Amino acid sequence: MIAHRTFRTLCSTTVSVTLCITLSGCGAQEDCSDVDLSPQETARIETEVRQALEDYGAAVVAGDRDRVEFFWGDFDDFIHAGDGRVFGNREAWLAWMAENKVDQTLSWEFSDVHVAVLGARAASYTANIEVVSVVGGVESTTTGSWTYVLRNTDQGWRVVQSNGNHNEFSYYDRTEAEITHRGT
Repeated sequence: MIAHRTFRTLCSTTVSVTLCITLSGCGAQEDCSDVDLSPQETARIETEVRQALEDYGAAVVAGDRDRVEFFWGDFDDFIHAGDGRVFGNREAWLAWMAENKVDQTLSWEFSDVHVAVLGARAASYTANIEVVSVVGGVESTTTGSWTYVLRNTDQGWRVVQSNGNHNEFSYYDRTEAEITHRGT
């Protein structure tokens, strides 16, 4: 409830209207404020957001490119920043993802998850991740932390902005010989 009230207050200031529009998905002509969410509504939204991220991880492991791409919303204000790169649109992000050097993802685990419900149509999800992948024929593990800002659409919860980093290494930038393998 506190996060939601903070969001409503934030949206009422002129300086913050752009952030409000980004997070809530409302148009510039609309009132961004929502009525106070009940504890039950907040819990329902948190559950939906957690499920959206679990579904994303499952899609990555399954190699389901359509489901992976669906997760990344097709919004004008889409931004992905991570591992020293910023992508200001979905198409550039998806093109870069298509070129990654991962042969197969074996597991994708979230831990220390924090969901902030910002309104009926906006939430953030922050977590640590551990990903086990096969890269260049060799099993590799990377950890990191990410924050996803999601917007609730008619099609479900989709990412409008994300930011994070891989802590141990970024397999996207390394050749097979440069990859540090846990346990070797």
